[in-house]
Amino acid sequence: MRRRVLIAALAAVMAAGLLLPGCEKKEFDAATYVQAMMDATYHDSPEGFVEMELGKKSDAEKMHDETVDALTEALSDILGEGINEDIKKSLRKTVDSLCMKTDYEVGEALEDNGVYKVEVNIKPLELSSAFEGEEFNKQAEEAVKASMKDKKDITEEELSSVLTRLLVQQLQKVEKEPTYSGEQTVTVTVRKKDDLYEIPAADWEVVDQRLIR
Repeated sequence: MRRRVLIAALAAVMAAGLLLPGCEKKEFDAATYVQAMMDATYHDSPEGFVEMELGKKSDAEKMHDETVDALTEALSDILGEGINEDIKKSLRKTVDSLCMKTDYEVGEALEDNGVYKVEVNIKPLELSSAFEGEEFNKQAEEAVKASMKDKKDITEEELSSVLTRLLVQQLQKVEKEPTYSGEQTVTVTVRKKDDLYEIPAADWEVVDQRLIR
């Protein structure tokens, strides 16, 4: 659902430090690495990312912004033509807050021939419940009636705009009172490629899909 940009050079600074004469080699901790990457990506928390020398604070902030932008675009596509720039700005702000509310816990790492497997326990943040059920259908009908007022009919563009605003309002309700489903465990792979550690794109996609659904 979401675009995931792999940080191909995120360990460049660390790698350079490991190769310089007189520099003490640091033991790699895969679990700490996953924690740092996820905290930077979802919670806009760059401390671990910077401490592990994976990059600058601005690099971590960029990862978070790209994640929020990608999810905002995905939701915008779902909402369709009824979304304008003002609604999109409001949507992005809500998405940012939802990312910050994602719930996960990183477990220990198991190493096998240089490849690490890290378990991440996730409590999915539920969005679909905001758009389902009789209550939502009732709200949609009332919103359409209110927009029509004395008119006998409503254009497709007006209908799209009304429903889009309602959907954004529903997301804002989830933001204020988030609902989580039962805990799920995802296994994240950490591997070395071209002397740099990375999490495969496929694993990122699984994490994305579990965290918010």
